[in-house]
This record gives sequence, structure tokens and C-alpha cells, in this order.
Amino acid sequence: DTDYTVNGTMEDANAGDNKNVNVTVTLKNSNYSLAKNTTTTKVKIMAKAVEATVTVEKESFIYNGKAHEPKVVVKDGNTTIDEKEYTVSYANNTNAGKATVTITNEEGGNYAVSGGTNFIIARYDISTAPVQVIFEKSLTYNDKPQVPWFCC
Repeated sequence: DTDYTVNGTMEDANAGDNKNVNVTVTLKNSNYSLAKNTTTTKVKIMAKAVEATVTVEKESFIYNGKAHEPKVVVKDGNTTIDEKEYTVSYANNTNAGKATVTITNEEGGNYAVSGGTNFIIARYDISTAPVQVIFEKSLTYNDKPQVPWFCC
């Protein structure tokens, strides 16, 4: 058991250098006195390093010739990390196959975050699409092998 208590309050709880902490000392024993019972000191609050859980709003797309960039949610446990804390990049996100999402830390935030996930781009099924072939039905002899011109 001590004859005093110490309490501190932060002016700003975000990560960074030279953060002010206001410290108050309260004496429990009236046999002692303090000339000054408050002070302010500086501390450094380090960003929390996390291997984040990264999810995408939609895990599967159908190929359409355009880049797919689904909305990303990044979490530290149950806490959603603010979008300002990281940048999102996509790779292999246009053609059919496995696409990649990568999270890269933004300096100066409360988190040092990294991670990633994947999503799928499925092939576009054209087996039921109507196909009409138009081709040149007659050719003129030219003493060379010829292939009829055609288009769909």
C-alpha cells in the first residue's frame, strides 16, 4: 500500500512522437506535502503492428473484360481499421483466374498494417450465346491456298 496515487491523462491518444501526458500525484497521507502535484511529460506512442484480417465484399466475379476492385475491409480482431491506415492494390484482377488484393501500410497511422487476400474471376460462359457465322462463300482463283473470310 502506498501513501500516494498517480493518475495520468493523454491529450492525444493517437500514435506519434512527443505526446503530452498530464500527471497528477495525490497524497493519501497528510504527513507529507508536495510543492507541486502536477506535471506534464512527453511520451512516444508506437503504432500497433498487426497482421490484419483482410476480406472483400464479393469473393467471386464473372469475367467482363474490366478490372474488378471489390471493396476491402481490414480488421484487427473485431476492430475495423480505418481506410486511411493503408493503401489497397490489386493484381491479376481483369482476366479469369485468381486475383490478389494487397494491403500496404500508410506511415503515420495508429496501425502498422499488412496483409492480403484473393478473389476469383470466373470465366464468362458463352455456351448458350447465339453465334452467327458470316463468311465469304465464293473465292476467286489466285494460284495460292485460300481461306474463306469469316466473322461472327
